[in-house]
Amino acid sequence: SLILGGYLAYSGAVNVYLMIATCLAGVLAGDTLLFSVGRRTGRNIDPNSWIGRHVPPDKLGKVEELFKKYGDKIVMVARFAPGVRAPTFFVAGASGMPLWRFLSFDGLAACLSVPLFILLGKRFGGELTHLIHTAHRAQGAIFGTVAVLGALYFVLQRRKKRLEAEKAP
Repeated sequence: SLILGGYLAYSGAVNVYLMIATCLAGVLAGDTLLFSVGRRTGRNIDPNSWIGRHVPPDKLGKVEELFKKYGDKIVMVARFAPGVRAPTFFVAGASGMPLWRFLSFDGLAACLSVPLFILLGKRFGGELTHLIHTAHRAQGAIFGTVAVLGALYFVLQRRKKRLEAEKAP
C-alpha cells in the first residue's frame, strides 16, 4: 500500500508529502492497535480467534525470546521484518512496555520505512505503469491457460475414476 501511495504521487493524483503524512499516521495507528490488543489480552489468546490466527503461539514464543535477548529495540527492527511485525507489537503490549516507549521505537522506524517505500513507488512509477499495462495485455492468455489446465485436470480425474470403476468387480 505504501508503494501504491508512491505510485499515486507519481501519477499526480496526490501530493507526495501529504501521502507520507497520511501513511505514517495510518501505520502508527495500526501498530498501536496491535500493541493495545496485546496489552488488553496478554497471553490469553483463543487460537481460533482473529488475533490467534494472526499471532500464533510459536511466533509469540520466538518474539518473547528476542525481547529477552535484544530488549525494546526489537520493536524498531520488527518494522523491517514482515511476518514478525504483528507478533512483536502484540508482545510489546502484552509485556507491559509503556506506550510512549513503543511509539518512540516504532515511530522512529516508521519515519524511515514509510517515506522510503512511498518514494520508491514514486521513483519507479513509470516501471509500475509499464508492468500494469503488460499484465493487462497478458490477462487473456493467463486466464486461457488456467482454463485449459483446469479443464485438462477435470478430464483426467474423470477418466481416472472411470478406469478405477471398470477395474472394480
